[in-house]
Amino acid sequence: MADYPHSDDPLVQALQRLLSANGGHIAVAQIARVGDQSLYQIAFCKPDAKTGKPKGVGPSIRKRLDTAFPGWLTAPRPKALPPPDLAQALPVVLGRLPSLNAYRSGQVLAALQAAMQPLAPLEQIERDLLQWLAEPSTATSAHPAAATEKRQAQG
Repeated sequence: MADYPHSDDPLVQALQRLLSANGGHIAVAQIARVGDQSLYQIAFCKPDAKTGKPKGVGPSIRKRLDTAFPGWLTAPRPKALPPPDLAQALPVVLGRLPSLNAYRSGQVLAALQAAMQPLAPLEQIERDLLQWLAEPSTATSAHPAAATEKRQAQG
């Protein structure tokens, strides 16, 4: 589903949740008999041409949504997912090994080897692996020191 921008308006937040849960602005608009572009502009916080402020859910749209989707305003908010733990991250990190540059691959393998040692700093290793998992996959980037050495060697 769409990744909606943040809105401080609780009605817009409720509309964004409704759209996410029910197939998007076109599907909801057809059911509620409102303009799909209106829902789109509200959900994506598009500015009103006259005021310049983000559009909101007006009384006529609210009434139609209330009729078509009873309780849409009070629908529970989704709970945030907990951050991944090492058991969840490890298969993903290992699966990404081929796409990592040589430096990062070496770090991952060294961290895994260190984790198998007695008295290993498992919290630090887990933190590093989770950080590497969160980084975008860049097979072409190199470690800054390695890049500097390569430039110096070339001349």
